[in-house]
Amino acid sequence: MARFHVSAARVGDNKASPEGSFDNLDSARDRLVELGNDPACLIAEVADYDASDKAHGWTKKIVAQYDRQSGSWGEVGGALIDRTHAGAQ
Repeated sequence: MARFHVSAARVGDNKASPEGSFDNLDSARDRLVELGNDPACLIAEVADYDASDKAHGWTKKIVAQYDRQSGSWGEVGGALIDRTHAGAQ
């Protein structure tokens, strides 16, 4: 299973859609940038599913996020929270 998972939320959707799984963060971030070309996409994020602690299973952390504010697609700064609520694909 790939470690980094991209999900996105679009206008009119009731839930996030999976947008790809990647073995490295750079490729996942590239997908976030590509999603900016879809005007219906409101937010997209990369979740890091780390299985290094086998005793506790998978841990999920949002490591990159873009959203559309005032019509402009850009990276979200500061503390990132899970805003699409998508699971691993």
